[in-house]
Amino acid sequence: MDQESSILLDENGQGGGQRRESPGGKQRTYALVLGLTTFVIGLLTGVFVGTRNTDGFVSSFRGEIEETAVTLISTTALETGEGRAALVLDELSPEEIRAVSAKVVERLSAASSSKNQKNKNQPYLVGVNAVEWETPRKAEVLAFLDGETKEVPKRYARATVARPETADVMVFRVGPISGTRKAPSVGEEFEALYGDGEIPIAKMPPDICDESLSELIAATMEGLRPVLEPVFPRMIPFFEDTYKPEEVGTVFGFPIFPDLKSTPESRVMMVKFFWIRDGKAFNNGMWMHPTPLVFQTNHTMVKGGEEGPFVSAIYWCGRGPFGTVQDVLDAKIDCEWEVPAASDGSSEAWDTPIERGAVEEKKKVKGKKKRTFSVSAPEGTNGRYVKWKGWEFFVTQRLSTGMSVWDIRFRGKRIVYELSLQESAAIYGGGQGDQTYYLDTAMTGMGQITGIVRPGVDCPEDAVTFWNSAWVYGEFPRGFFGDPMEAFSRESGCIFELDTGTALWSHVDQSRKGKTMGISRKSLIVRAISNSGNYDYIASAIFDIDGSLHFEMRLAGMAETRWIHQKVNAWEADFSTLIHSHLAAPMHTHYINVKVDLDIGQPDKNGIHVMRSLSGYPQAAKEAGALEPLEPLASKYIVEDIVKKEGPGNSTVVPDPHRPAVWRVISMDQKTADQRTALCKEESSWSCYPGYALVASETVRNTLPDDHPLSKMIGFAKYTMAFTKQHDDEQRSSTPFDTYAPQNRTGGISVDVYLEDGESLEGADVVAWATLAHEHIPRSEDAPLISNYPVRLSVLPWNYFPRHAAMEP
Repeated sequence: MDQESSILLDENGQGGGQRRESPGGKQRTYALVLGLTTFVIGLLTGVFVGTRNTDGFVSSFRGEIEETAVTLISTTALETGEGRAALVLDELSPEEIRAVSAKVVERLSAASSSKNQKNKNQPYLVGVNAVEWETPRKAEVLAFLDGETKEVPKRYARATVARPETADVMVFRVGPISGTRKAPSVGEEFEALYGDGEIPIAKMPPDICDESLSELIAATMEGLRPVLEPVFPRMIPFFEDTYKPEEVGTVFGFPIFPDLKSTPESRVMMVKFFWIRDGKAFNNGMWMHPTPLVFQTNHTMVKGGEEGPFVSAIYWCGRGPFGTVQDVLDAKIDCEWEVPAASDGSSEAWDTPIERGAVEEKKKVKGKKKRTFSVSAPEGTNGRYVKWKGWEFFVTQRLSTGMSVWDIRFRGKRIVYELSLQESAAIYGGGQGDQTYYLDTAMTGMGQITGIVRPGVDCPEDAVTFWNSAWVYGEFPRGFFGDPMEAFSRESGCIFELDTGTALWSHVDQSRKGKTMGISRKSLIVRAISNSGNYDYIASAIFDIDGSLHFEMRLAGMAETRWIHQKVNAWEADFSTLIHSHLAAPMHTHYINVKVDLDIGQPDKNGIHVMRSLSGYPQAAKEAGALEPLEPLASKYIVEDIVKKEGPGNSTVVPDPHRPAVWRVISMDQKTADQRTALCKEESSWSCYPGYALVASETVRNTLPDDHPLSKMIGFAKYTMAFTKQHDDEQRSSTPFDTYAPQNRTGGISVDVYLEDGESLEGADVVAWATLAHEHIPRSEDAPLISNYPVRLSVLPWNYFPRHAAMEP
């Protein structure tokens, strides 16, 4: 491994300090290996054997925009002044990940990844969140942030380890981590966070770098050769004597789709096969060309009784399931699949993206541009401390869950302690056992496989960037690589001011001249890009000068598709729409879950205030005779309520268009109310208590039955919003351990579980879990690439300021 890597800032904010190691620059020779995450199953021929060169894999854009883009601040300054959040709330640096991994390897005699196992019983670090930062206790962080103590909360990591010999998975707390981000030292604490056997190994997180299915897939393909070769002539790399990819393309398998037949003892996944014309357009071309070959693998994993893996079902040309290879051969199916009329990347392409009219990437902005925001960070920190027009906050990128914004303050007052992406899930319809589903934080991580932002395309040319740590990456067509001992960093996020071209507030004076008044809306945007294979996720936190903030997720990428033929599987049209010849795109729903830990005034004196809009005859107005002039006509009116306790139906929101409502997190501190205007002296006037409302743009909920395994996996998706009492052990809305056998929840990590205990929410520290959902019924225009579409959560001041905050001096 060489030193071509992300460049640390020097005292001027320029790239020029010591470099972080990454897998960039140096060439290694890899013979192709089949595996769980090797996209091209069986590419064992010399065609794809060669060198791996990751030059340019890590961008060197940092510091090129402007000398003072990021101010380098010392640890001493942080301990005594603003920006302390950078010390305690940043994700692990690559150096910290490597140090923690080394500690785990040493302590447990473990392998750093499944590919490095010396024998099948050796424990190993597993999953895209194998090593990640442990969120510290909130009370300790607040005491440090608010200057009540100079003691910096201790920094720990969590390490997830698969233990084949005991057939379980264990999560360890490792640390404390001291020293600097560049030169960390890991302490000797090593605490198991679950009981032995509590998490069966069959429920371990997906491991996209695993290769344990290689021999099974190779043997199955060889057994099916008599039926495959006539349909896919010269296309299958397993059959080296006939393989001619330059003539007819390649058929390859992608073995990473979890299957609902999984149990805590048996791990079941689907292997789906695709066709591509040109290997250079691998991930861009495959999603438009599914083949009618799918099979399921089953790997029984119990202590002292491992079985498999073995093929448990085969689907061939719309028929099945077949129990064995011989069953497929005996069926003598005349398969209707034909070589697709695929493009060659020309201007007439329909199946691969074309950057027609694309903005040219610009890597350097000459001269200095005046910025209205400032960005600072300690040396070696991925995240950034930002200040802009009354706002200040710290942003970082979590390995598994993605972008997190911490300690958000407006005009010196904390509004939100944590605004963070929690989950991105997608649930598909399907037949023949193919109910595809993804829990992206577990499959690929929302902060692992990230894009390197391109100035002038992903962000404006004068944006300031921030970084994420990672160790997983795809190298097509060779597959995925990943080892936390080789962690690196990517330039995956950016910060910039955007003139939206609209008014924040405006009014026409109605005079003959038709003059308008108002101010332009200029927002501060913090953006991060994640990828989960076929889909991309562009997360943005948006700050406005009226004290409002928004979380927006733009969904992008390529639709998942299936082969369809009217004579064979016309029933696929019940689940999909036809978007091209013999090409069906299944309907599916995206569920983006966002955590909003609001702190309005004193954190433990918050509550939830609901204002409902009804139609009818309000009692007080009726008794006062105020309704008589219009009787018997009904009127719209407001009903206010305070949510007493947690629970479904109490602190959960499923919007009803016939009964619209506003849900606010408010300060229930009487002193806060008394400090407001005279209008707020009445105890019954809850509207006068300051707060922030949460408003979602799209309000689709999970339509599967509540007892469906996938409904248990993403319990948060039953609601547009759910409010719970803050607890340090209720950090996430989902868990990677529920990707397999989701009907058996793991570790009590679910919004459903958080709601069950019915705790009081009056005078409590309140957390909102907001689900931004989108029902995607595909269209032909989704080929080959979907137009980016947004879902949004707005966090709005509601009776927080005495007037429009943008008009205040």
